[in-house]
Amino acid sequence: MCSIACRRWWRLGGGLDENNRLTPAARSRALACLARFGQRLRGLPRGSVRAVGTNTLRRLRNGDAFLIAAERALGHPIEIIAGREEARLIYQGMAQSRPDDGRRRLVVDIGGGSTD
Repeated sequence: MCSIACRRWWRLGGGLDENNRLTPAARSRALACLARFGQRLRGLPRGSVRAVGTNTLRRLRNGDAFLIAAERALGHPIEIIAGREEARLIYQGMAQSRPDDGRRRLVVDIGGGSTD
């Protein structure tokens, strides 16, 4: 999953300054990570990859230029999703990895900008 692997490499949330702008070092790390993933995704048809931006990209000021560069590096569009959609996707990913025992579940996502 790109979001997990990229967070380890680029720690984008930690690259925001006090004005919610990306530092040059964070931008560079992020684009290098996305380029590596882009190399692996090159043979996949457009529309078969869903890349999403979450909390940090929602907070990023003047992120248009970064998003254009990020999509170019990845070779696929990046959709910035709302927090509710982010939570839904996290829950779906977790639920698919556990058998359904019919009982209620509590899923807590700890990481990224949500706990910074």
